[in-house]
Amino acid sequence: MRRFGVRYHLVTDLAVTAGRDRVWEALVGVDVWPSWWSWLRRLRVLHPGGEDGLGGRFRGLIATPTRYSLRCDIEVLAVRRPETIALRAAGDLVGRGDFRLSDAGSGGTALEFVWRVRTAKWWMNLAAPVARRAFVRNHDKLMDDFARGLAYGTGSELVSVSHRALRRGDAGFFKTTE
Repeated sequence: MRRFGVRYHLVTDLAVTAGRDRVWEALVGVDVWPSWWSWLRRLRVLHPGGEDGLGGRFRGLIATPTRYSLRCDIEVLAVRRPETIALRAAGDLVGRGDFRLSDAGSGGTALEFVWRVRTAKWWMNLAAPVARRAFVRNHDKLMDDFARGLAYGTGSELVSVSHRALRRGDAGFFKTTE
């Protein structure tokens, strides 16, 4: 099957002062995300999934700083508490996302979010040769806000947040770790 769309492999690393259990609970409590992630305009839980959200499905509308929006259906594919959550995205973005949690210094939590997606909107695919950097900057701003919101949602402080974008030819580009 031929897959269409421009591929993006985006990585956000962040650290908060909250312990891993508290961060885990904030991540699996998807229905509360709109209260602390300002760019998430709407969220509808389609199926809650199991205790840690395994099998859960939700639909979200995310606004962006440059005034376009993205609609995505997300399904929780795999959960290994309190280390990883694997997601599948469909809609305006198609692909895979992975949250990986680990201990950070002083009892805090380090979180890596890896997003390997293709754009499904025709205009994004058409504009990608000149707008790719802007799309990546939008993602980084969204994830900066996610990091600040996660810190707020866990009653902790944001220690750091950084981003990187892999491109075709970079080691690991669009490869999964399983």
